[in-house]
Amino acid sequence: MSLSQKLAKPCCDFVSDMRAPTPSAAAEIAFPDTREIMARIAHLRHKTETALGKKIYLLESRLDVLKKSAELHSPVRVLEDRDARLLRLRERMDMLSSNIVGDADNRFRMICARLEGVNPLAVLSHGYAMVEGEDGRIISSTKDASVGEKIGIGLADGRIYAEITKIEDNTTKEV
Repeated sequence: MSLSQKLAKPCCDFVSDMRAPTPSAAAEIAFPDTREIMARIAHLRHKTETALGKKIYLLESRLDVLKKSAELHSPVRVLEDRDARLLRLRERMDMLSSNIVGDADNRFRMICARLEGVNPLAVLSHGYAMVEGEDGRIISSTKDASVGEKIGIGLADGRIYAEITKIEDNTTKEV
């Protein structure tokens, strides 16, 4: 699946599966919530175990009917065959259940690794900061700030609160 940010009409719009209004929305679409994934895995596991349990129950019921049948030529032989088949089915169920859980665990670990790559706190740990105005809006440009404004600066290990005393931008040096 590919995503594009909804800014103009970039070439990727013609090949992407979905559009997202912001990079954050694109990240949410590309990387689903791990709780939802774990709930889905648990649901699928339960569904698989239930279906296999029903199949085993039906086969055991059928085996019981065959055990009681007087028409069998060799009842002991038929029962042994059915018991062996039932054992194989149980082993297969255990293997399939194990594979499903293992695959889900691998997918979960891969998604966690991807999420760590876009985690804002991981970016902050590389020396970047997130600056917010008193009203909680993100300040990403000198045009978003004013002298005397109180700001919060989010770092990897906490926050710093400050007041803007001077603003310089890249073109006019002082605002």
